Amino acid sequence: MEVSREGAKKSTIFSSIGRTIKSRFKGHPNEDGDSSTEKAFEPEKLDVTAIDRQGICSRNIWTFPATESHSPTSTIPEAFETNFSPGTACTTYTSVPGPLSDTHTPPDNVIRKYSNELVQAREEIGRLQGILALEAKAGSSAKHDMERRHMELLTVLRDLEARLRTAERRSRRDTDEIKRLTAKMDEERSTTRAAYQEQMEKVQDLLGQRKNLKAQVERLTKPEPSLDVFDNSVDQVSESYIKSHGQPSLDGLNYAIDNLIQNALTDVEHFMRLHQQDETVENSMDCDLFGVHQNHPLLVGLGIRGSESVPLIPLLVALASQEFADDYLGLLLDAFLHHAICCELHALFFSGRVATFRRPGRADLLEDLFDRIVSNGDWNASQRWRALAASAHSQIVHFSEYEGHAAALARDIVALLRRTYRVPAAKLDTVYRILSQGLVAVYQDAHELSLITKRDLLSARISVTVYSAGVLDDGRGEDIWPDMGNGFVAGDRVIGVYSLGLEKVAKDGGTSHLALPKSFTTALLREVGVHMA
Repeated sequence: MEVSREGAKKSTIFSSIGRTIKSRFKGHPNEDGDSSTEKAFEPEKLDVTAIDRQGICSRNIWTFPATESHSPTSTIPEAFETNFSPGTACTTYTSVPGPLSDTHTPPDNVIRKYSNELVQAREEIGRLQGILALEAKAGSSAKHDMERRHMELLTVLRDLEARLRTAERRSRRDTDEIKRLTAKMDEERSTTRAAYQEQMEKVQDLLGQRKNLKAQVERLTKPEPSLDVFDNSVDQVSESYIKSHGQPSLDGLNYAIDNLIQNALTDVEHFMRLHQQDETVENSMDCDLFGVHQNHPLLVGLGIRGSESVPLIPLLVALASQEFADDYLGLLLDAFLHHAICCELHALFFSGRVATFRRPGRADLLEDLFDRIVSNGDWNASQRWRALAASAHSQIVHFSEYEGHAAALARDIVALLRRTYRVPAAKLDTVYRILSQGLVAVYQDAHELSLITKRDLLSARISVTVYSAGVLDDGRGEDIWPDMGNGFVAGDRVIGVYSLGLEKVAKDGGTSHLALPKSFTTALLREVGVHMA
């Protein structure tokens, strides 16, 4: 496209040159002063005989025909031949010989005039050729600038490509380093977690020992209550102390049960997340939990026997079948374990009115004796005898007795968790140890609370109660989840115990509750979509 425009410019320049020369030779007078020689000196033909590669004429020849007044033998007096070399203004005038009459020879002044005009034409041609050279030089400079700019851009592009390749190599190297560090961090985290778990076990052991020693110190340093017959109405503790302010207290015992269960479930769920791809996690039940009945090993092992186990059967069937949303698994386990632990504590420490720890063959005898004393109608005597008997009985209860019960309950709970989550028993050894230690501490608090309620408060008869069966009566118990299963429905029955309550019997025989025991009803089964048979 640039070459075409340059050629067009050159063609325009030479056309201008031709018109200039033509105008110089046109219309000049002859010797006589007229213009009869106009035709004689008018160029007949502009012959472009050569054009170089850049479109510049190399030679132009003008010929002049004879006028009519000339003789046939006359010839053109003179012809002008102009030679152009590319980029220069070189003009040559050549005389063309031919016969001319002397009368038609141009005078000197005309020749000089034509010569001057030709010089001017040559100067014009030189000027135009200079302009053309400048334009060619400018075009060459622009082309050079474009080529230089192209090379600069190409250099920048190559530099960017080199930087990109360097960045890619660095990125791959950084990615490999991140993977290596991540693997190392996971390994260190696993090691740290194991060490932390080991240290926590030691801490739990030390805390348990500290608590036991503290309880023994308090028991040994506490002065014996007055056993004077005339001072049998003086209370060593208050009702609020037994309910919430003491150590231990009913509220503290319920909180310890909640905390123990939540920690156990959290540990199991954490284990399942860590080993969800572990091939050692079982894919099927290793024992049959279907066909549950009231003598099922889990119910018997958890201390739930006879009529108490009947309401729990649908709940245990639900856990075995797992025909419910995963979100409800933790809820069902939480309810079942609260029932198991609360019923176990009540059966061992709070079911007797005298004994602080019930053992077959001994606790029943104390109960029979107390019934005989109460039947005599002497409130003060029965309360005093109860305090004396409970204090004496607590001293013959060895720590190892309820420690064995705590270990057995921990094994049964771990068995339930193992069957529910389909985990081998060996995988839950840590959970068992922590749960067993926690249960021992809870059992110690329960035994101490049982002694306080029987020995240190004489103006009223305080006992720890549960509400485990029957239609829910808001005067005897409280629903732990009142809004569950679209709320309470007439006929909803209690199917499990969630917390312990505190009952008071006054001297006149009036009964009241300092704290209602909490239970859960068939609304729980309705909520999770389990239908009772």
